[in-house]
Amino acid sequence: MNNLSMYNIHRPAMRTGDLLTYRTNGFISNLIHFWSPDNHAGLVLDLDSYEGLQDRRWTLEAISGGVHLNLLSHVLEKVHGQVFWHALKPEFNDCRPALMCFGLDQVGAIRYDTKGLLKQIFGRVSADLEKLFCSEYCFLAWKEAKMVTGDIAPYPSELAGLGVTLPPVCIVDSGTADPGELITVQP
Repeated sequence: MNNLSMYNIHRPAMRTGDLLTYRTNGFISNLIHFWSPDNHAGLVLDLDSYEGLQDRRWTLEAISGGVHLNLLSHVLEKVHGQVFWHALKPEFNDCRPALMCFGLDQVGAIRYDTKGLLKQIFGRVSADLEKLFCSEYCFLAWKEAKMVTGDIAPYPSELAGLGVTLPPVCIVDSGTADPGELITVQP
C-alpha cells in the first residue's frame, strides 16, 4: 500500500475538474510511454456539498470497461508509479458545476475506446463521445465546460499544456517510476 501523506496534505484543496495524471508501470502503461510520458489521466470529483461525503475525493476516469467513478484514495493506494495533481486555474472555477454534470453523465454510459487508444500510436484521433479513452474523456469534459477548443484527442501528457491548470504536484510516488522523470513543482 502506498504512502498517501502528500495526497492527504493536498486533498482539501482538490476540487471537481482538477486533472490527475499518472506515470505508472505495466504492459499497457509501458506501451503508452512510447508517445506520452504520462500514461493515464482522470478528473477529480469533490462532493463536499453532500452530507457524509465531506473530505472525500473521487476520480472520474475512462478505464477498461468504460467511464468509472472511484474513491481516489483507493486508486492511489494501489498505483505503481507516480500520480500528479494539476489544480484548475482560478479563472475556471465557474466551470466546475458543468464539469461535474458532464463527468457523471458519462459514468456507466460510455464504453472504453481501446481501438482509439491504439490508433494514437500511429497518429491522432478525433475526440468524440461514442467511446472514450482517458485523456479523451478529460479533454471532452473541459471542452463541454468551454475551457478548451479543438477536436483532436490529446495524449495524457498534453493535457497539462492546454493552459487550464496550475503546475503539477506529486501526490503519490511508489518509487517504481523513473526517478529522472519526477516532478515536484508546487503551485
